[in-house]
Amino acid sequence: MPFHTFSTCQKHQTREEFQKLGFPGTPILIIGDTQVNGTPSPEELKKLIEKELNQ
Repeated sequence: MPFHTFSTCQKHQTREEFQKLGFPGTPILIIGDTQVNGTPSPEELKKLIEKELNQ
């Protein structure tokens, strides 16, 4: 998801707006272009960050 879309979502933090943007609930974590729904395990989080840093 592009950052500008996420920024727009921050300005209009209603449940409907989140759902329109594809966020099913909270927490939402965005690393680069990867959206993680829910809480990732420490191992998954480390893999996602390493993947983003190596691109």
